Amino acid sequence: NLVGLDNLGNTCYMNSAVQCLRHIPFVREAVGHVDFENLGREAEVAKSFLKLTQSCDEVADYGCVSPEELRNSMSNKTFTDDDQHDCQEFLRVMMDELHDDLNRVKVRPKPEKEVEDDDNEPETAKALRLWKSYLSHNNSPIIDIFGGQLQSSICCSVCKTKYTCYEPFLDLSVPIPQGKSG
Repeated sequence: NLVGLDNLGNTCYMNSAVQCLRHIPFVREAVGHVDFENLGREAEVAKSFLKLTQSCDEVADYGCVSPEELRNSMSNKTFTDDDQHDCQEFLRVMMDELHDDLNRVKVRPKPEKEVEDDDNEPETAKALRLWKSYLSHNNSPIIDIFGGQLQSSICCSVCKTKYTCYEPFLDLSVPIPQGKSG
C-alpha cells in the first residue's frame, strides 16, 4: 500500500532507505518470522522495524506513519538529530544493526588464528574457507539476503607475487556511468 513516513526534521534520507527495505519481500519475511522471545538479545532495531512495517500495512493508502521509534532504537546515535545525513550511510548502519539483532550465532567462537596462505590452495577453496569463517561469527537473514564476498588481487610488479584477499560486504557501491553529452 502507498504509505509515507513522517519527516522528523530532515529525515528524508532515512525514510527513503526504510521504504526501500520495507518493500523487499525477503526482508519483511525475515524480520516477520523472528522469534524475539528466544533470540537472546534485545533486538530493538528489528522489533522497531517490524512494528513500523506492520503499522504501514494497517494505515490506509496515502496515510503516514512516524519512524521515530525506529530512529531512536538505533544504537548509532548519529542519526537521532534533525540534521540531513547521507542515505547510503544510514542504510549501511541500519542493515548492520538489523544483522546484529538477527544474528543466529548466539555464542561467537574465539577468533581463529590467521591461517598462512597456501600457494597451492585453489582460490575457490580459499574463498569458501574464509566465507565459512565469516559465517561462524555472522549468520543472519540480512547476510543471507545482502551478504557477499569481494575478491581483490594485487600483483607485485617486482617479484610478480600475487596476493588475493576476500572481504565480506552487505552492499556494493557502483559508479553510475555518465551519459554522453552532445
